[in-house]
Amino acid sequence: FVTQKALNIASTDDDRTRALGDLGISLSDLGAYRACRRPLEIVIAEAPNMLVRANGHLECLKIESSIGDRLAFERHRRALDGLRDRMPPSLVVDFHYKLGIEYHRLGQVHRGRAALDEALFTAMANALAVWRARVERARALV
Repeated sequence: FVTQKALNIASTDDDRTRALGDLGISLSDLGAYRACRRPLEIVIAEAPNMLVRANGHLECLKIESSIGDRLAFERHRRALDGLRDRMPPSLVVDFHYKLGIEYHRLGQVHRGRAALDEALFTAMANALAVWRARVERARALV
């Protein structure tokens, strides 16, 4: 019902995508992981913008690791891997940062550490100081 309401309110495709993405993220923030899947799946399937689709997949990484669905997690990881060459450096860092955290949550500590190392390397190579500091804090915790 809420998803349909968000679709009815939106006047353009961009507004519709933004409303669905915001709805999915808000539901995720509330811990309603199963409910947030549908709006994010629509964003991933229908958003014309690659960055919007990639961000939908990034949110889904968190959701799937939170509920322990490793198959869905890997599906989103593979989709993001396929988009990586078209991502700006900051999104590549975000991808590896979130991947590292979520691998750690799934108990895959070595893979998580490797992903955080990749995030740090990319942040440093592209002079992304804020990301570098965030990744270094995360690495210190794992």
